Amino acid sequence: MPLFEQLTSLLVYHKPPNPRAFLIEQLSAIQRETTLADLDKIDTFSMFDTRDLDALFRLMDPAESGYVTNSQVRMALADMRALSNDVQSQLENGPERFTAEQFRALSFEGLRKER
Repeated sequence: MPLFEQLTSLLVYHKPPNPRAFLIEQLSAIQRETTLADLDKIDTFSMFDTRDLDALFRLMDPAESGYVTNSQVRMALADMRALSNDVQSQLENGPERFTAEQFRALSFEGLRKER
């Protein structure tokens, strides 16, 4: 997705009290993560942040066991459109249960991968 469409989507989704500061923060994060040549190749933006992923994990783990199953992770990543080929491969060869930290790491990896 082109840069301005991504930024507009983030503004609409997050509705920050100070849009200008929010955009500056997002652009700074992009600058730290990638070069301009990479912008067309990877999706460095995400509608999801750590708090969102933690909330999703808690929804999948109502018993508060600290773990979710491989199939729950697979479905969540598919719903977030974060199920890249690399992530799918990791799930196929991965553990049967995931902690919140493992879920976050895999989610962010999938969200940043080429589509």
